Amino acid sequence: MKLTLVSILSVLLLLLATGCSNEPPEARVQNNNAEDVNVSIKPDAGNTLNVNGVKPGARSGYVVVSEGSGTISASRSGTSPEDIRYTFEKGETYLITISSGDKPTLSTAVE
Repeated sequence: MKLTLVSILSVLLLLLATGCSNEPPEARVQNNNAEDVNVSIKPDAGNTLNVNGVKPGARSGYVVVSEGSGTISASRSGTSPEDIRYTFEKGETYLITISSGDKPTLSTAVE
């Protein structure tokens, strides 16, 4: 009985320890456009992070981003930046997708 109880408690503690991450959020950019894109990640508080020159069909490397809310702007040659709001959470990894079309459109997804 004691062995079963200790085993159950050990499993629960292991699940709790692995389920809670203190790692900062990370993001990368997927460019589905026919041109290079530049992306700015602007937190409501803190410094802007730029991911520039992402080639068509390519993904950037991961960058550490600030936890919290802000604005993501994407631009390509000859277009005005297109903005979306975001909220990044601790321990999550995000993909910022730039869609093809006349104007870049953005979506974010947890990877």
